[in-house]
Amino acid sequence: IISGDFLWSYKTDELIIIALIDCTGHGVPGALISMLGVTFLNEIVVSEGITNTSMILNRMSHKIVDALSQKGMMEEVHDGMDASIISINLEQMTLRYSGAFSSLYLFRDNKLIKLQGDRRPVGYIEFKRDFTSHEINLERDDIIYVFTDGYPDQFGGESGSKLKNNSFLNLLLEIHNKPMVEHKKILDLTFE
Repeated sequence: IISGDFLWSYKTDELIIIALIDCTGHGVPGALISMLGVTFLNEIVVSEGITNTSMILNRMSHKIVDALSQKGMMEEVHDGMDASIISINLEQMTLRYSGAFSSLYLFRDNKLIKLQGDRRPVGYIEFKRDFTSHEINLERDDIIYVFTDGYPDQFGGESGSKLKNNSFLNLLLEIHNKPMVEHKKILDLTFE
């Protein structure tokens, strides 16, 4: 089975870096972009030592443009990625986040905090500005969610319509205080 969505992580002495990527294109094109994404994350974070989340997305964007020879022409491949990049400093209890067409949702004291990603993909776009980096201090019992459109875009239910982001966030609000093992069960059952 090949997929356009993937999860990637890397740990240093003080940081945990997590990437959740949704590659555009379905089937083989999405899977090929996924392979480029994993390769580029390894080059950028592991080999080059870049851990700043916005710099990771900026470098990935340039690498995708170069790899796919994207110049902004109509006939070329416009594949790219939607992405969430998280860097957690375990000693300082801080989280840095950057997103490309995706956001981070943090539940704290039964309230939702949203860190909005940029409204642009990783890959070709006339990118004259860098990706935004958000930083937040973490507190004990914070619950952090990032996700691709795979869950909210699921069709089903009595009406056969999409679940959508708001319904999905309401589900997360209902379950965020439960143990993570229950999260998985409830999310799997709801998805089915």
